[in-house]
Amino acid sequence: MAGQARMVSRSPARGCGPTGGTINRYSPVVQKVDVAVLIVDESIEAKIRDKHFPLTAEDVRQTVVYGRVISAGWDDSDEHGLRLVVRATTYGGVEFIAYLMPANEGDPEEGTFVLKTAIPKPAT
Repeated sequence: MAGQARMVSRSPARGCGPTGGTINRYSPVVQKVDVAVLIVDESIEAKIRDKHFPLTAEDVRQTVVYGRVISAGWDDSDEHGLRLVVRATTYGGVEFIAYLMPANEGDPEEGTFVLKTAIPKPAT
């Protein structure tokens, strides 16, 4: 099903899960989230390209939209608001974590997200 990734994720319920640091609420309720569109601003694309080699914004888009997600969960942070935290591996084998904001705040699960950052897993 091109254009729609099925990811196991967690509900954006408030007040659940561990507290502390910047992650304030993380829901243990599992459900599906479709990422049909991932919007990437030019500044985010440049930041990922310059600071997080070998990861690229296009790698992140292909991985998240076309279904190579390992896990995803909702994080409701006082500092950053509601965001989807995604752990995945690119087709080239680069493991990463990405933070996505719902493009439509009124319906966070409608399928359009904005990439805020993506960070590759350090090589071991």
